[in-house]
Amino acid sequence: MSRILFSEKQKFTQVWLILIIGATDLIVAVIMVSSIYSQFIVGKPWGNKPMSDTGLIIFWGCLLLGIILVNIIIFGAKLEIEVKDNSVYYKYFPFVWNWKYIHKDNINRYEVKRLNALKDFGGYGYRKNFFKNSTGLIVKGQYGLELTLHDGHTWLIGTQKPEALKKAMSEIMDRKIDY
Repeated sequence: MSRILFSEKQKFTQVWLILIIGATDLIVAVIMVSSIYSQFIVGKPWGNKPMSDTGLIIFWGCLLLGIILVNIIIFGAKLEIEVKDNSVYYKYFPFVWNWKYIHKDNINRYEVKRLNALKDFGGYGYRKNFFKNSTGLIVKGQYGLELTLHDGHTWLIGTQKPEALKKAMSEIMDRKIDY
């Protein structure tokens, strides 16, 4: 049984993100209620080129379903990171359901560093940069574990605990024998 040297779970809880998504949801809800009220209660077709009643219901039903799915994906997403005796493990629901790992023997170089999610990967989330041959798993914060593998691929895994992660990484990378 391997021992866990580092463990972290992250979710999207940034206030700015909640405000943006909440405001967008509210605006769409107001427009939806307004259009349904206008067309069904008042009897005045909604818009310059109004849809049929059935078309309006289907449109809003599909849009509502899409909004709910986006909210579930964003606020249900969870990045989990563990550093065990000889590997870095990660899971990023709903994109990576099962634990994946990067064995220390595949790591050429590692660094815990400041990151800029927007500049480095175009934002937060599960990101791939095919031009730089890199993958980013970034939920929040300003720090990340950068792993450069022997095949040249780079991984950047965001963290809220940079010092603890750095300590765990140095412990597994400096150890000569695996347990």
